[in-house]
Amino acid sequence: MMYYIAQSGDATCNGLSSPTDGSRTMRLTNSDDEHHRCHFPSWIVEHHKWFSLDHSHQYHFTTKNATLKIMNEDGSSEEKRLVCHSILEQKDKKHIKLVAHVTRGCESGHVCLVFHRRGAHVLELAQGAGLWDAPEDACATAPLAPAVTLTTTSLQPTRCPIFGRYSIVSSLADRRRRRQQDSIGDNDGRSAASPECVAGVYDSVSVGCGAQQDSLEFKSHCASTVYTCYGSWSERGFGFLVAAPVARASSQPSKHCFMYTRHNDTREGGQILSLSAVARSCDRSIIPGVTGDKAYNLTINGTCEQSSKYNSYAPRPLAQAYTLLTSLLVAMATPLARR
Repeated sequence: MMYYIAQSGDATCNGLSSPTDGSRTMRLTNSDDEHHRCHFPSWIVEHHKWFSLDHSHQYHFTTKNATLKIMNEDGSSEEKRLVCHSILEQKDKKHIKLVAHVTRGCESGHVCLVFHRRGAHVLELAQGAGLWDAPEDACATAPLAPAVTLTTTSLQPTRCPIFGRYSIVSSLADRRRRRQQDSIGDNDGRSAASPECVAGVYDSVSVGCGAQQDSLEFKSHCASTVYTCYGSWSERGFGFLVAAPVARASSQPSKHCFMYTRHNDTREGGQILSLSAVARSCDRSIIPGVTGDKAYNLTINGTCEQSSKYNSYAPRPLAQAYTLLTSLLVAMATPLARR
């Protein structure tokens, strides 16, 4: 619906012959009509509640699928209300770019939103950095803020990527421990090779080697941490995996985003798999294997099937050698007994 309004130049209605003729004229459109035509897609609103990876924010879509409410879980800031204004582009139920009208307290304006579907229960949302009066300006030139990774409360395990068994050749935890040892002189008399158990320090990783191929396990000689995979994707040579620990302390993050990439090992040959984990979101500024909450550099030990086959055959040579040695001892002892 469109309305035309004419305004006189003074406090009288003199000179106003029509709504389009006056000292000042205005054309108004009913923005609600736009909102009635614009809805968030079904692949987003089939789950009405989404949470940021660290559970600091909740994203709630209303039942009419046109409004998104964003709020802090601890209630520390005002609720942000976003109403779908117009859809600019969408593709294969995996990507949508739209303009939304935002209200937060006394602030309002239009913002650009871009959603990417990363799995049945994983989304990424990037928002424009500023608010615009005109909706057509929201996605025109404004840069997008870094994407936020969102998950549902009803996560379903999925197959992990990068199947195989790996050895850890270096990690962020190792580097931090060495720095701590250097800072205190490491004069406690313990051998560097002592088998002490240090939290977060592992020597091997297996990915997708369980019966369901949905687990990621870090192991050391004294401990292990198992994660369940919930969604993965790749872009521009980097892989991303959302996973959650099977068991954790209440103070530990409930989910992580693992980012990884492969590159050639110039010193030893072969390939290095560099892997980092963060609890906030799938932050593209993280350098896999170098930065992040956790960081590892891995070398492949073979596939899950190969390792299982080797393990099942490994005891046989030992058993055969033992049998042969026993037979030789018996054969040598028999002539001596006859004497």
